[in-house]
Amino acid sequence: MSWFVWLAVVVSTTLGTLARGQSPAAAGKPDLARTAEVMVSSRQDGLPGANAIDGNPSTEWAGVGLHPWIKLQWKEPVTVARVVLRDRADTNSRAQGGKLLFSDGSVVVVDDIAPGGAPREVQFAPRSAAWLRLDLFSALGDHPGLAEIEVYADGCDPPSPAAPVQPAPGTRVTIRAKDPRIMTVDGVEDGRWCAAMWCPFAGTSVKLIGNTGPACGMADAYIDGIWRKAIDWYSDKSVTDATLLDAANLADGKHLLGILTRGDRRAASTGTSIHWSRIEYVAGVHPDRFVPARRTRFDSNVPLWLDNRGKPLQCHMGGIMYHDGKYYMLGSDWGGKVLPGFSGGWAKNLGMIVYSSPDLMNWTYCGHFCGESNDPSHPLYNYAYGAGRGKLIRARGTGKFVALFQVVGASTFGNVETCEMNATALAVADRPEGPYRWHGFMQIDGKKVQGSDTAVFTDDDGKQYFICAISDPTTWNVSDCIYELTPDCLSAVKVKRVGTGGEAPAMFKHDGVYYLLHSQLTGLNVNNNFYHTATNIWGPWQARGNIAVGDHSANTFMTQTTDVVPVIGKKGAFIWIGDSIRNDAHSYTRTVWLPVTLKGNGDMELRWRNFWDLSTFGK
Repeated sequence: MSWFVWLAVVVSTTLGTLARGQSPAAAGKPDLARTAEVMVSSRQDGLPGANAIDGNPSTEWAGVGLHPWIKLQWKEPVTVARVVLRDRADTNSRAQGGKLLFSDGSVVVVDDIAPGGAPREVQFAPRSAAWLRLDLFSALGDHPGLAEIEVYADGCDPPSPAAPVQPAPGTRVTIRAKDPRIMTVDGVEDGRWCAAMWCPFAGTSVKLIGNTGPACGMADAYIDGIWRKAIDWYSDKSVTDATLLDAANLADGKHLLGILTRGDRRAASTGTSIHWSRIEYVAGVHPDRFVPARRTRFDSNVPLWLDNRGKPLQCHMGGIMYHDGKYYMLGSDWGGKVLPGFSGGWAKNLGMIVYSSPDLMNWTYCGHFCGESNDPSHPLYNYAYGAGRGKLIRARGTGKFVALFQVVGASTFGNVETCEMNATALAVADRPEGPYRWHGFMQIDGKKVQGSDTAVFTDDDGKQYFICAISDPTTWNVSDCIYELTPDCLSAVKVKRVGTGGEAPAMFKHDGVYYLLHSQLTGLNVNNNFYHTATNIWGPWQARGNIAVGDHSANTFMTQTTDVVPVIGKKGAFIWIGDSIRNDAHSYTRTVWLPVTLKGNGDMELRWRNFWDLSTFGK
C-alpha cells in the first residue's frame, strides 16, 4: 500500500476481507441461514426477522430506531466463511454497514452494503459458529433492516495485499491536476484566504508547473510542512507551462508538497487566482522513508503540520500538558472512513492520539488509544461513537496521567432528542505518553457527566478542574460548567454553571485573574470567539468581548478555540490554539497557533502573525 493512502481512507483492521459479488444461491450452495433460528433487536409491524432468511428478497425485515441487530443461531455449530447481505428496497432506511459478531468472539467489519437490495458479499477465513449477529451501526432512517441475509460454509482465506508498484529510481514522474492523490480545501485556485492543496510524492526533487497571467495572485509553497517560498503567479501576459517551484536536493524519501493561498496579490494584478497544471518529481531509492525537517518557528498558515512519521498532526480539538521537560499533546484522529449520510463529515472512530515535543514545534507520535473495540460489551464497540475533545491532566492525588474526552453518538450530534450517547470518558496511564487504558465514564453524584467540549485546569493551590457541559442531558453542548475533580481526577465532587455561555472552552490564569475562553454556539462552524475573566474560579465572571482583533480576525481567524497552553519558563507566556474546522471534521483540518497578548487588568487579545517563535515572549 502506498504511503499516501492516509490522505483519503483509513482501512479498518478486521478478521476478514470484504468483496462485492453476486449471491451464490443460484449455484446450488446450501444457505445455512435457512436452518437457523432468527432473533432481532426490534421489528416494524408486518416485517419480522424471519423475512430476512426466507430466500425471498421481496420480503423484508425492518427494525425500529437506531442500530438494530439481527442474530442467527443454529442447534449445532456450523462452519461459516461467507455472508451475503441485501439491503431493503426502501432507500430512505439504509443498512449501510456494521459488524458481524460470531460466537467465538471474532468480529468482521462490514462496509458499503449497497442500497436497493444489490447483494453485498463478505468473505473471511472459515470459522465454527453456533451463532452470528449483524449489528448495523451505520444505519440510517427510521426502519433500517435487510431483505436477506445468506450464510455459506465455502469461502476463502483473506488475500495478501498487492505490493505497491514504485517507479524506478531516477524516473521523472508527472502528477496532473485531478489526480486522486491531490487534496484541496476551500478552492485553492480561486485564491481564497487560507485555501490549500497538497500532494504526496516520493523522490529527490520536485517541480510545480502552471499558468501565470495578469489576473493571478500569490501563494505560499511548503515541502513537508515547512515554508519554502512565496510564489507569484502574476505576469503581464498569459504564460503557460511556467515553472513556479523547483526544489532540488531533497532528502531521498517521501514528501508532501503543499500550496496555500491567502488572497494575496501584487498591486498590478486584477485578481488572486492561481493555476497549476502538473507536478513533476524525480523518483528516489527509498520511497517509504521519511526524513523529518526540523521546525524552528510557528507558522500560522501551514496547510499540513507533519509529525516525525510524515503524517499530519491529528491534534484536533485536543490539548497540551507539560511534564518533566516535554510537552504532551492529545488530539482526535479524524482519519477514519467517513460514514455516508451522517452530518459533519462524521467518520469511524479511530480514537485519540498522543504526541510529545521538547519545544511545541517538532512532534513525535507516541500512540493511539480508545479507538473502536471488538468487545460487544464495550461502549466503543459501536464504531460510530466518536471519541474527541480530549485533554490531559496529571492527577495530584495519584500521579497518574488522565485523559478526559467526549464519547458521542453520531445521531446525537446536535440533537438532544436522540441522545443515545453523550458522556465524558476517562483513560489512565502511568506515563504521559501512554499506553492509556480505558477507565469508564466520569461521574458526579452517581451519574455520568455529560460529554461536550472540554477543558482542564490546575490551580495554584493544586485543586484541579474540568470544564464541560452541564449535567442535564437535555441541554446540548453548553460548556460553561466547572467541575471540581477528586484527587484522582476520575470523578467530580462539585459542579457549578457559571453562566458564561458558549462552547469550546479553554481556561488559564495569570496574576490572580482567571481567563475563560469560549466559542459561540454554532457547532463546529467558525464564529467570533469571546472570553470572560474572574478573580474566583466560581465567579462572578465578567464578559470581556472577542479574543481576536486586527487582520484576518473575523470569525477568530476562521477557527474555533481548542486550548491555551502556558509556555514553561516564561512568565505570562501563553499560546492559543484554534481548529480551522469549517463545520466538517476532516483529517486535514489545520490548527492555528498564536501568542496571547496580556495587556493588564484582565485584557487580552490575539493578533494574526504569519510566522513567530518563542522569542516573542522575551527571555
